[in-house]
Amino acid sequence: MTVRADLLLQIREWIRGWDLPQERAATRLDLTRPRLDDLMRCKRDTFSLDALVTIATASVLRIHLEDAA
Repeated sequence: MTVRADLLLQIREWIRGWDLPQERAATRLDLTRPRLDDLMRCKRDTFSLDALVTIATASVLRIHLEDAA
């Protein structure tokens, strides 16, 4: 799995744990509702790694990356 795909899945699970309506979650992350919907549906091609890191930071998700090599 790519770093981008893994981060997307982690963010999605973190947001699901909030148990908020999508409108409130989108506001919390400073995203539009359609953009959050793309994230929740794992449309990873619409998100750059940089965008996902920004979203993760806004969600107060701790990110740990390590080199697989």
